[in-house]
Amino acid sequence: MAPAGAHSKTVDYGMKLSSLMSAPMVNDVPTLDRLTALELNRLILHELAPQNDNTELSYMLSQIFGSFTFRLPDVTELQVPLHKICYQDDRLHSKFATTGKNELVDLYDVDQHQWNWPLPKSHRDKVERWLLPGDGSLGDGEERAGMEAGSGDDDSPSLEEEPASGSQLADDDTLDTPPPPFEGVFAMFFNVIRFAIAQKVPKIVQATNVTQVPHMWSAGNATHPVKDEEVARKPDLALLDDVEARWDTIKAVCELTSQPYSATSTIGKMLDNKAYLLFRRQPWRQFILLMSMSKKYRELRVHMYDHSGAVVTPPININTHPNNYLHIFSCLVFGKLECLG
Repeated sequence: MAPAGAHSKTVDYGMKLSSLMSAPMVNDVPTLDRLTALELNRLILHELAPQNDNTELSYMLSQIFGSFTFRLPDVTELQVPLHKICYQDDRLHSKFATTGKNELVDLYDVDQHQWNWPLPKSHRDKVERWLLPGDGSLGDGEERAGMEAGSGDDDSPSLEEEPASGSQLADDDTLDTPPPPFEGVFAMFFNVIRFAIAQKVPKIVQATNVTQVPHMWSAGNATHPVKDEEVARKPDLALLDDVEARWDTIKAVCELTSQPYSATSTIGKMLDNKAYLLFRRQPWRQFILLMSMSKKYRELRVHMYDHSGAVVTPPININTHPNNYLHIFSCLVFGKLECLG
């Protein structure tokens, strides 16, 4: 299990030679499924929920994220310009019908107890219908929302800064652009939250992320596998600080399912596989953190894999416990290397 209290950072600053064990080469998914099932048999623990589930993180997360001491804003304080909410369903169209695109709006609806972002409830939902005209994404991991937050030397990036080049197509190119992947709505949602936090507390990027390279969520490999000579696997969402997603550059992974979570279900196997591939390409890591969003994509779990097994946290509903979700999210995106293993 992850060490309690202070622990060394092993993500970016060199390798621990004692951790360079050999892992068998795997060339197909069924073999990878059998290998991870064998290796993790009876070694996946599920934590109990804290007694005060409204405010506390699980015991494991409180230890791993102990180095993150930055005071976060309450979710009700997060605001973004309306044009940042580039996915809008009927509820949001009605809610913001008279609001200018550059006006600040709340990112969380206190009355409705849900985020002002249209998250699907099923993989059959046609999320491309919610994407506003002219806001198409290339789906290559350079999601427009939140890209500029904290990416420069300025402590307080402008709210009206234009999207990075290549993240929005010219009008004459939009007809030939494929729709963004289903997972893109989640990646853009995550990055908009990142943007809102960085705008509310501009110092958080420089104060907590010692690498000075912003971590961003990407859905760029949701539709095509990460480059690897062994086995083809597609992470739904990947946390990156590098342009190209590779198993030796991905910091964390989030897998999505509309079904209830089970360790023996498809999503459980996918998480096991991604952890194996991350450890194989980053053997110096002390642990790997993956997230799952299940049960209509509203229940968040953190899955911690280390060299002796795995621990799964109790579920957190991102709508009814938004501040708990915000805490976990911030530790992953803004936290020091200790938070990532």
